[in-house]
Amino acid sequence: MKQSIEARDRKIAVLSEKLNSHLSLFDSIEKEAFSVKQVVDNVERIVSEKEEVVAGLRREMDQVSAFEKAFVERINDLENRLKNDGYEFQRKNKIISELEAQLEAAKISDCSRAQIEEISTQVLITNATLFCFRRTNCKFNKINFSSLCFLSQQHLQKTISAKDTVIQNLVSEKEALHFEVRSLANILQKIQNAVAHMNEEDRRAVSSKLESQEECQMNTSEEDNRFAAAISGV
Repeated sequence: MKQSIEARDRKIAVLSEKLNSHLSLFDSIEKEAFSVKQVVDNVERIVSEKEEVVAGLRREMDQVSAFEKAFVERINDLENRLKNDGYEFQRKNKIISELEAQLEAAKISDCSRAQIEEISTQVLITNATLFCFRRTNCKFNKINFSSLCFLSQQHLQKTISAKDTVIQNLVSEKEALHFEVRSLANILQKIQNAVAHMNEEDRRAVSSKLESQEECQMNTSEEDNRFAAAISGV
C-alpha cells in the first residue's frame, strides 16, 4: 500500500514537472508568437510605407511624363516657328530683292528718260531761242518752258525718293526678321543642349525660360503687319 502511494506520488511529481515544462513551453511559444506578431506588424507597416513611396514615385513619374510630353510639344512648336520664320524670311527677302531690282530698273529707265528729256529740252530750248529772236515775246516763252522742265524733274526726283524710302523700310524689316530668326535658333540650340543633361531642376529652369520666351514670339504678327503696310504703300 505504501509502495503504491509512493509510486503514485512519483507519477504525480513527474506529471507535475511535465505540466510545468509544458506551461513554460506554452509561455515561450506565446512570447515567440507575440514577437513574431510584432515583426509581422513592422513588416506590414514597412510594406505600407513602401507602397506609399511607390505611389508617390508613380505620381512623380506621371508628372515627369506629362512634363516631357509638354516639353517635346514646346520644342516642336519652336521648331515649327523657326521653320515658318525661315520661310517668311526667304519670302520677304525675295520680295525685297524683286523690289530692289524694280527700283534699279526704274532708276535706269528714269535716268535714260531724263537724259532723253534733257537732250530734247536742250533742242527745244535752242529752237525756241532761235525762234524767240524773231518774236517779241521770246523771253516769256523761254522762261515758261524752262519752268515746266524744272517741275517735271522735281516730280521725278520725289518719285525716286519715295521708292528709296520704301526700300529702306523693307531692308529694316528684313534685318529685324533675320535677328528674330537667329534668336529663335539660339534658343532652340540651348534647349536641345539642356535636354541632353536634364534633371528635374533643369526641367523647371528650362520650363520657366520657355514661358518667358513666348511673349517675344508674339511680335511676329506685328512685324507682318508693318511689312504688309510697306508693300501696300509701294
